[in-house]
Amino acid sequence: MFFNMMMNVAQDLDACDKHLKRAIVLPTSEDQAGARIEALSGFVTELGEEFVKDGGSKMGRPKIGSIPFFLSFFWQVQDRFKWPAGPPCP
Repeated sequence: MFFNMMMNVAQDLDACDKHLKRAIVLPTSEDQAGARIEALSGFVTELGEEFVKDGGSKMGRPKIGSIPFFLSFFWQVQDRFKWPAGPPCP
């Protein structure tokens, strides 16, 4: 849902592509993961502000609170032991 909302409000798909590709690369540390979350959050905030300014509803903009879950999905696919999406299995 987050991805669809982001693509639906984006006016510059190349910029979205660049930001997403940079964010989903496997981070090497928690600090780097945090920096990637912050960077994507800034970009998504700008997207949402532009969307609302152009007449879109606040409910229709992508939610920055979804970013950690969204990125963790891609990170766990690349290294499920370092970046598990949920609690460890017994």
